[in-house]
Amino acid sequence: MTKSSARSCSSRSSVADLAGRVRDLCGSASPLVFIPRPGDDPDLRRPDISLARSVLDWQPGVDVEKGLAMTIDWFATHHPEPPAPGGAEADAP
Repeated sequence: MTKSSARSCSSRSSVADLAGRVRDLCGSASPLVFIPRPGDDPDLRRPDISLARSVLDWQPGVDVEKGLAMTIDWFATHHPEPPAPGGAEADAP
């Protein structure tokens, strides 16, 4: 197991790190494209799941690597064709 695959859901990752991991798991050579962030975009996102833990007695049970792989597999099964440029929403009235 590599250091990155041993990360738990509570580990911090940058969006660029996660995007690169998704790209690698998909076998893509697509470049990561960086655009300016909105002025009100937070520098650090740290979701608090304490309410889910206390009320639902729930906590994450899948590590990031496995969760990404499961998500990619689901999309490959349910949406085998890549979306058109601009996405389906671009063609909506």
